[in-house]
Amino acid sequence: MKKVSVEKKLACFSIVLFVLSITPILYLAGYVHATGDDYGYGALTHAAWLESHSLIEVLKASFKTIHKYYFSWQGTWFSIFLFTLQPEVFSPHTYWIVPVLMVLLIIVGTTMPGYYFLVCRIGMKKSYFIIIDCILLLLMFQFFPSTKSGIFWYNGTAHYVVPYFLAMLSVYYFIRFIDSYKKRHLTGALVCMTLLGGASYLAALFAPIVLVLLLICYGRKRTRSFWLLIPLGAELVGLIVSFAAPGNKVRGGDEFGFSVSRVAFTIGESFRQGVLNIGIYIKEKPVVFLLLLMIAFVVWDAADNIQKKVLFKMPVLFCVLMFCIYCAMFAPGIYAGTELSGGVPNMIFQIFALTMTAGIIYVLLWLAKKTESDISKRRLIDRRVKG
Repeated sequence: MKKVSVEKKLACFSIVLFVLSITPILYLAGYVHATGDDYGYGALTHAAWLESHSLIEVLKASFKTIHKYYFSWQGTWFSIFLFTLQPEVFSPHTYWIVPVLMVLLIIVGTTMPGYYFLVCRIGMKKSYFIIIDCILLLLMFQFFPSTKSGIFWYNGTAHYVVPYFLAMLSVYYFIRFIDSYKKRHLTGALVCMTLLGGASYLAALFAPIVLVLLLICYGRKRTRSFWLLIPLGAELVGLIVSFAAPGNKVRGGDEFGFSVSRVAFTIGESFRQGVLNIGIYIKEKPVVFLLLLMIAFVVWDAADNIQKKVLFKMPVLFCVLMFCIYCAMFAPGIYAGTELSGGVPNMIFQIFALTMTAGIIYVLLWLAKKTESDISKRRLIDRRVKG
């Protein structure tokens, strides 16, 4: 009973600490305003709102803006749609909602799949999950490479934080559908993946990779899981529309386009930069690894209380796959060969935090189960010898 009490106290302390850590962010929400590309993408929609106060007219202006930039600058049609609806389009006093909304999306997007995987599927106690989740969120918010693009600037957050939320929500719907085959989860995955087809390429790459790995893992025994190929197809259609935009070549230059040699270079360079980037994290953000170590302690303590019989096989392979997912986030920027915005290193850091946490949890739970199994075998042998 004392141990349970300590867990709950630590969970409450973790929540309080996390809330205190984001309080300055929420306080600064009252001081942020539109800037830079917010005005360019929102020009037509703002004019439409001032003239008509009609959402229909605003949407028409939004589609005109999408058409304009699709042919002149970039093909990410859903991101452009979001850009045109920045808060100051409707009122000069509503931009404060940006950091509040982005904080909420990061929290929900990170917590929902994590809760389902750890609490519902594995059987981890809620108090342990809360501690892990708060540490992970604290890590994300406090060590964003670009706080502006991660929290405060609408144009940057709409292109990276919203897709991050959609990708994480997609992962949640993937596993929920695999476990239940409920249509609402398939529909949720379909909506999220369709929108990802017109959003940031990093998030649009992350979700399909996770889906493919889940289908490889569960598809043979749960054949109805392959219905999830429908959301995957919807995203691919959206990506084709995005890739085909004439504006991409304008932005990327005459050399922009598909090339086998460029693909091969991108793959190799992604792994190289992935390794180098971890070195940079170790040098510039050592506290990140201390927080990951704290997660490891919590997971090891939580392992004793997990009652469900969950199999953890091939931990080395799992960690290799997590590393590959992390390195894959470098690929879109390397292939495009253009200057990267602050949202790119943010998304890379978020996926690094997620994959590292996933690897830690998997390896430690595998080790705990293996140790438990070895102890049980020794006890059985001792009983037979004594008998």
